[in-house]
Amino acid sequence: MPCGVDIGSLMARVKAAGVDYDQIYAALIERLHAMQKKVSSWSEADFRYRVSSGRIFEGPYERHELEATQAA
Repeated sequence: MPCGVDIGSLMARVKAAGVDYDQIYAALIERLHAMQKKVSSWSEADFRYRVSSGRIFEGPYERHELEATQAA
């Protein structure tokens, strides 16, 4: 390292002080996987309509404006 400190030694000192980055990282990855599983049930069809400036549109590229009752 540029400052002459070995990264392994630094990480060991940080862990000894109570900060376990490996444990924190593993917990974050676990939460990420749980979130991915939770939202994986969404499909492209679930996003058929979109709202822009208070107006409802159908399709990802079309600019066909719909009435709110048509999109229900």
